[in-house]
Amino acid sequence: MNNFVLKSFKKYDLVLFFLNLFLIPLFCGMNLNFASILIYSHFPAYATQNIFLIWYYKKISSLSEINNLVITRYRNSVQNKILVSNLFCTFVYQFSFLTFLYLFYGSLDANLLISYPFIVRYIVQYICISCILTFFETCIISFSFYNKNNIYFIAAAIAINMIFHYVAVPIIFPVF
Repeated sequence: MNNFVLKSFKKYDLVLFFLNLFLIPLFCGMNLNFASILIYSHFPAYATQNIFLIWYYKKISSLSEINNLVITRYRNSVQNKILVSNLFCTFVYQFSFLTFLYLFYGSLDANLLISYPFIVRYIVQYICISCILTFFETCIISFSFYNKNNIYFIAAAIAINMIFHYVAVPIIFPVF
């Protein structure tokens, strides 16, 4: 039970995740900078995050299948381990996603920083909000561990993700 999510990480999951990352330039092109890709292009953040949420849901639902076999006295430690795995998976996902975008699209141009000095603030705010939101969404998915209506939790997490990217981002971060 210890580090279940990490132990259940297969090579196939890595291949799918990196395949999705390498599709970002195909859908977004190479003429954009790091800030535009991260904040304003919805495919990289929205699609990649949904794939991560579906992967996490798959892992939690496989854990909930063996939930009945777990002795009830271990239930609190299982909850704590799921919460720690939520936090860990969120930060690993965000770090790998942001590292890939930075390596592929490079740093911000100096002319862009001079013309738009608020862009660094936008990037930092977006990364913080996205990390908190992803952690919240993985916590929602973790509730499926104890319920039989598992599909509602992944649907709620994806709906929150869609509302954030298509409603909140244009309001919080006006186009520069």
